[in-house]
Amino acid sequence: MKKFTLFVATLFVALTAGAYTLNNPIGADGRYVVKYDVQNKAFFAANTIEVDETFVLAVDVKGTWLEEFLKGTPTAEGASRGVAFNNWTNYGDTHGDFRRLKQIDGTIWGFTCNYAQLMVNEQEAPKALKPDSVTYVYGQLFGFEFTEDNPGAGWWMWDGNAEGTYQADGADCLFAFEPYSGAKHCDDLFSDDYEDGDIYGFSVKGYAAPVALPYWVYVKDNTGWESTYLYAWNDGENLQQLGTWPGSLPNGVKKDGTKVWNLKATEGQFHLIFNNNAGTQLENFDALYVTANADLYYTISADNVESGITSGVENLTVDGNVVATEYYTILGAKVAQPTEGLFIKTSVLSNGKRVSEKVYVR
Repeated sequence: MKKFTLFVATLFVALTAGAYTLNNPIGADGRYVVKYDVQNKAFFAANTIEVDETFVLAVDVKGTWLEEFLKGTPTAEGASRGVAFNNWTNYGDTHGDFRRLKQIDGTIWGFTCNYAQLMVNEQEAPKALKPDSVTYVYGQLFGFEFTEDNPGAGWWMWDGNAEGTYQADGADCLFAFEPYSGAKHCDDLFSDDYEDGDIYGFSVKGYAAPVALPYWVYVKDNTGWESTYLYAWNDGENLQQLGTWPGSLPNGVKKDGTKVWNLKATEGQFHLIFNNNAGTQLENFDALYVTANADLYYTISADNVESGITSGVENLTVDGNVVATEYYTILGAKVAQPTEGLFIKTSVLSNGKRVSEKVYVR
């Protein structure tokens, strides 16, 4: 594949500039929800993400000038039109080659990204990974034209001379990450690590095509083991997705104790084995022979594996104060009693803060 580099200067614009309106849902914080579920073709109910998590960021340009721009006739001969994203954070700018979005479905465009890996300011970026720090993302969307040999045949194409920030009416930024817990750490992500992920023509850290998001394994670990490993292997090609035996320790541990592994796969079927690297292993072939087409959820004990993580509807106690627990579908509809499936669980703390996470209820 031909390699090339684009040199694009970051364009900073005052937040008082004319703001365009996206068709993204607006979260409880008044900012846009940009976290997208590629498998279910829907935005999540909230941006339940921390700054060092890998996720699909998407924008819906329906109703904006970009929708009509994309239908228009390119000015460059033989070119096609696309959408790009000039963006920065309160901890500095992002990688200069990280701009282009890819069409996901209809008017929805996006990419897979990891902002902790995208930041380039060596002095400011580490502040984003300090406990309780919040990273805010600001940005502008613009049009461009590209040909097979030149992805920037026409660049920085605006609606006339109108340059504006993209954020919800009254919001202070496009979107914000959750306060950093320091508990989640994703492996380095590169655009050319994935088939059809090389959407620029060269390797970019923290950035790939929107279909390149690997799947995750979430585990409630009740084994009591000193260390829990997960091993994954494939029948046909003998792929060891988490390394040679005994596999790997978790990539991170969530605040509620859920252990998280990155399966590093976007497709295929795998056998999973939980073990303690001391002679004990769990093999439930019905539950642990899996297809990599969605995130996986397990509850394990010293002698058993069950599919799913059980969560009931209950009140919580925080500093002696009882606060509410709410459940929402992935599409954002509030439910009084969740049935089996994937939901957004929101805990309302005594100080009024809302903390959300994705859970599997069974």
